[in-house]
Amino acid sequence: MSHTAEANTARCVHCGREVKPTRHTRTGYRVDYYSMHTGESEPGTLLNEDGSVEMVYQKLLHAREIITCVDCYARAEAQAERERLFRPERVNGATLQAD
Repeated sequence: MSHTAEANTARCVHCGREVKPTRHTRTGYRVDYYSMHTGESEPGTLLNEDGSVEMVYQKLLHAREIITCVDCYARAEAQAERERLFRPERVNGATLQAD
């Protein structure tokens, strides 16, 4: 396998298994993995024309793709790790409150 092909191989972050792209047929499809984007973020605000706040959101500064294979997706340990990566502000299931 060439170095380029190795660099483009997607792997599950939980078990390391190589995952395959979704396979489409005439009658259906088969999914081999789920992808989530997470990473360092900062709050952002969208304002209305009158200056009032329309929406507050999290702006992703440094994206990180988390790939979970279908075998690991239902495992409790993998679910907990995905939750920790996606919601780092949560500790032991409780949301941290700002003062």
